[in-house]
Amino acid sequence: AESLANRGHDVHVLTTCARDYTSWSNYYDAGESTPNGVRVHRCRVDAERDMDEFNRFSEQLDFTGYSHPTETEIRWLELQGPCSAALDTWLVDHGSSFDVVVPFTYLYRPSHYVIHRMSGVVPIVMHATAHDEPPFHLRLIQNLIGRVDRFLCSTPEEAHLLAICLGSDATCDVVGIGVPERPQVDADRELIALGLEDTNFALILGRVDGSKGVVEAVELFRRFRRHRD
Repeated sequence: AESLANRGHDVHVLTTCARDYTSWSNYYDAGESTPNGVRVHRCRVDAERDMDEFNRFSEQLDFTGYSHPTETEIRWLELQGPCSAALDTWLVDHGSSFDVVVPFTYLYRPSHYVIHRMSGVVPIVMHATAHDEPPFHLRLIQNLIGRVDRFLCSTPEEAHLLAICLGSDATCDVVGIGVPERPQVDADRELIALGLEDTNFALILGRVDGSKGVVEAVELFRRFRRHRD
């Protein structure tokens, strides 16, 4: 968003007041701000997510044959959240005034509302962050991505997955995720600073989050250490 704003585009970000994606509890103040040239519109979340209820409900879904009714998937999406009536209202009031709408990530409820409201009204270019996981193959989500005009993909593998699901209707551009390149660093100096210059180590690269496999990776490394010792 900031890169587009730096190129002279009028960029707006519509989001919630949440910071934690597990609970969706309101953290930031609602309203409008303009950090780094991007106009950010924050809307309050209606209610926090009950992760226990969501997990119990998710266990009822058929992630093998996907034989459950559509109403079950809709309920799953509502429990997934975040739900924000203020966000919905802002989109209805202002969404049609934009040249393009870019929903970011397929997994959460706001992207679904954006696409259902804006499909056929303005071009929809989605940064889906799609990957081959059970929720991606829900009928609700497969129908949703079929209404997207164009996809921005983080990797060639993501573009390939979308092409498999949508066939010739998938129009994808691999653009990455917008992370700036780091300046060249002195690897030896960095290892010395970390106390690892003469040590064998495993590097786990990614977000420190249990859902991203970090806990499992640490445990597997501990088992490896015990076995090796």
